[in-house]
Order: sequence, then structure tokens, then C-alpha cells
Amino acid sequence: MQEAAMTPLVLAVLVFIAAHSLPASPPVRAALIRRIGKPAYMLAYSALSLLLIVWIGVAYRQAPYIGLWGPDPRLHWVPLLGMPVVCLLVSAGLATPNPLSLTLRRSASGQTGQTGLTTQVPPLLRLSRHPVLLGLALWAGLHGVANGDVASLILFGLMGGLALGGMAMMDLRRRRRLGDAVWLPLAAAAPRLNLLALPSALRPRRPLLLALLAAALLYGLLLHAHQPVIGVSPLPW
Repeated sequence: MQEAAMTPLVLAVLVFIAAHSLPASPPVRAALIRRIGKPAYMLAYSALSLLLIVWIGVAYRQAPYIGLWGPDPRLHWVPLLGMPVVCLLVSAGLATPNPLSLTLRRSASGQTGQTGLTTQVPPLLRLSRHPVLLGLALWAGLHGVANGDVASLILFGLMGGLALGGMAMMDLRRRRRLGDAVWLPLAAAAPRLNLLALPSALRPRRPLLLALLAAALLYGLLLHAHQPVIGVSPLPW
């Protein structure tokens, strides 16, 4: 009976994954943009994503609690201590010029661009060429561990898998668009994950300080909004 009550959550997450996987296919995306135009496509895609997130939230809150290794109050510290790293990866990733992955700065004069960068990649990309997706995967893992129940394993497991799978899909698309002559040197200089580059990525510099400020603001916003939006306090006390 409890297993059947998980069906709405599983369905919501699968629809979310399908809605973010199918339009990401270049032929499908190109066909939709040709048919309705890019502004309408972006608006529809954003509206659909928002509705699906709301659906997932409602289904998750209504799912029965089936404990696996939880509840354990000590595990509440896992996301509390790990989320600053997530916020930094997402904030710095969106602010870093990156032709290989998600960013708000696709190009920067003299450094990035459709065929730029060569091997002179920003320090963050030497840590990971997918910092935003890495942050989302870490977010999913932290919350899955902290909750320790079946519903959380379904939700955060599939969302983490979507983030990790998105790295592979994005590599395929970028390699196809940039060509091997450009993509291969970039991928070699900016691996999916290289923890040995962490000291260089954390070396004090203006972009990092701005990213730290943005991450602190994001972290504070998440702490403040977590209970009103999710219905559960993120604090372990």
C-alpha cells in the first residue's frame, strides 16, 4: 500500500526528467524553435519546468515516510555543512565564462567564445568543466543521505542521476558543436572532476570573492525559505 502511494512522486520525477531530456536533443530543440520561435520556446520551457517542480514538491510532501537509515537527527548536519559548497559551485559556475557547460557568461573578450579558451581555462574549470551540474549532483546526494527514506531516495537519486547524466549529454552536444580540434584540448584542460586543482580554484581573486558573496546570499536565502517552502526546517536544532 505504501509502495503504491509512491507512484505520484515517481511519475512526477520521471516526467521532469523526460521534459528536460527530450527538448535537450538538438533535433527536437531545433524543430520546436523553428515552429514557435525561440522566445516562445524559452518561455514555455521555463513555465513547464516551474510547474513540474511544483508537482514534484507536492508529490514529495504527500509521499509516505518509509525509513531506510533515517530519521537520524545527526544526519541533518550533512546538508547544513555541505550546502555552502553547493552554493559556491553553482554561483561561481554561473558567473564563469564556460563554453563547455551551463553558465550565464558564454563568452568573455579574449578568453572564451565559440572557439576560444584553448587551454587557458579559468581555474574553476580546471576543477570541473561542469561546476553547476556538479553542485546539483552534490545537492541531491547531501539531501538523500540526510533524509534516509524511500521517497528521498527516489527524488534525490533520480535528480542526482539527471545532473550526472547531464554532464555526459552536454559533453556530446558541445563536442559536436565545437568539433574535436577545439573540444579535445578544452576537455583535457577542464576535466569533469579534478580535486588536485582545488587549491588553484580557491586561490583568492576578485571573481572568487564575488562568487563567495553570491554563495553566502544564496545559502542564506535557502535557509530562510526552506521551512516556508518545503515545510521542514533545515536546522538540526
